[in-house]
Amino acid sequence: MLTLDPSRQEVKQQSRQVRRSRQQKFAKEFEARHRQFNRIRVEELRDVARSSVQERVQQEIYAQADAAVGRPNGARRNRKDHTEGDACCNRCGTHVKSRFSRKGFYPRSLGTLMGVLKLRVPRIRCRCGGDVRIVFWCFLPYERRFVDVNERILLYSALCLSVREIRTALEWQGQELSVTTVCKEIRSVAELSEEAFGRLETVPPVVQLDGIFLKEARETGEVFRDKRGRKRKRKKVAKKALVVAWGIYPDTGERVMLGWEEGDTEDGQTCLKLLKRLSELGICWKNGLRLFIHDGGGGFTAAFEEITFGQVEHQRCIFHKMANVLDAVRGEKGATVQEKRERRVQVMTDLIKVWQGKTEEEVRASAEGFAAAWREREPEAVAKLTNEFGSTLSYLRVQAEVAAQGREWEARYLRTTSSLERTNRRIREKARKATVFQTSEGLRANIYLGVGCSAKTTPGRLPRWLARVVDAEHTLVHHPEKPCP
Repeated sequence: MLTLDPSRQEVKQQSRQVRRSRQQKFAKEFEARHRQFNRIRVEELRDVARSSVQERVQQEIYAQADAAVGRPNGARRNRKDHTEGDACCNRCGTHVKSRFSRKGFYPRSLGTLMGVLKLRVPRIRCRCGGDVRIVFWCFLPYERRFVDVNERILLYSALCLSVREIRTALEWQGQELSVTTVCKEIRSVAELSEEAFGRLETVPPVVQLDGIFLKEARETGEVFRDKRGRKRKRKKVAKKALVVAWGIYPDTGERVMLGWEEGDTEDGQTCLKLLKRLSELGICWKNGLRLFIHDGGGGFTAAFEEITFGQVEHQRCIFHKMANVLDAVRGEKGATVQEKRERRVQVMTDLIKVWQGKTEEEVRASAEGFAAAWREREPEAVAKLTNEFGSTLSYLRVQAEVAAQGREWEARYLRTTSSLERTNRRIREKARKATVFQTSEGLRANIYLGVGCSAKTTPGRLPRWLARVVDAEHTLVHHPEKPCP
C-alpha cells in the first residue's frame, strides 16, 4: 500500500482549505449580489405597482368628473338637458348637470401602501360661478390617506404594536405619520365597539366570563402649565376593571365576542351590568344558552343572585380551581425551595388525573382518591379542592344532556375559560405597550381591536371586525349624506 509523503499531505490539505475558502467567499459574494439585485427588483416592482395604481385611480377620478357634468371631456353641453345628479353647487344649490363645466385642475396627493400618488383633480364650476363639490370614492374631503393605510394601522394595533412601533412599520412602507394621526385613527373604531352588543345572529350555548384590570389616566379637574408654558389638564393614573363575555359554539368551535363592561372594581354591580346586557340580547336558556363558565369570584356570584337566565348550569373554571390548589401546597416543614417545587409537581401530576373521568361518579372517585393520598401531607390543598367541588362538574351534566339529543360537545369548550384567558392576555399585552390609556375612547378601541384579532375568520379574507371598519368607510364615501354604520 502506497502512502504519501507527510509534506505532500500537508500541501494537499492546504490546497483543499484554499479551495474551500474560495468557494465560501464566492458564495458570500454571490449571495450579496443576489440580495442587492432582489432589492433593486423590489423597488422596480413597487414603482410599477405605484404607477399602475396611480393611473387607475386617476382614470376613476376623470370618470367620476365626467358623470358629474354629464358629458365626456371636450364634448359640448346640451342646454336643453335638465338631468340632475348627485353633485351640487355650493352657491345656487342646483343639481342640473348641464350647468356644470370643468375649470382646470388642482394637485392632490394620496398616501397608499404602494407609495404617495400624485393626482390631478378636476375643478367643476357652475354657471352661477359657484364651486361644485364632488365626493370621490377613493378619498374623503381633506383626506390624505387611502383606506389601505388606515386598515394597516388598525391591523398593527390589533397585533399589539405600540403607537411608535406602528409609525416605524409604516415609515418602512413610505408613510410618515405622526403619533397624533395614528392615535386618532385607532380611536375612530371606539364607536364600533359599542355595537358589539347588537350584532348577535344566534345565541351561543356556552358563555365564558372573566375580568382583568387596566390603567387609565383620568382628569382631576385641575389645570397646570408645562415646561413650555402651555396649559394642560392634570391627570392621575387609576385602575379600571374590565369584565368580558365570550360566546362559544361547541358544535363548530367558533368564538364570538359578546361584549364587556367597565368599572372601577370587579364588583357585583359591574358584573351585573354586563349580565343585564346579555339578557337584553336574548341570551337565556330558552334561546339555547346552556352553560356559564367563570372563575367563581365574588362579583359574578353576587350578580347571578340578582338576575336569572333560566335553567342554565354554572361551571367553575377548572384551571382556576387547580391554581388555587397548587397555591395552597406548603411542602414539608423546613423544606428547601427545590423540594417545595418538586412537591408541587407531584401534587400537579395527581391533580390532573381528577377530571379525566367520563362521568360524574368517576370524577368524584378520583377526587376522593386524591384527598386520601394528600390529606395528611397537604391538608390546605385538599381543602381547596373539596370546597365547592361540585361546581366544577357542571360540564358533565351538560354533556349528558347534549348526548341524549344525539350530539357531542368536547370537554375543552365546557370546562375552563382558557380561550377567554388567551384573549385577555392579548389585551394585557396591549395595555403593557400603552402603559396607560389616556382616553376612554382609546381604551375601548384597543380592546375592540385586540379582541377582534383573536376571533376566527375565513382564511384569505379580512377579519369581521376589520371588514366592518372598511365597509363603514366605503359607505361614508359612497353615501355622504348617510352616517357611518
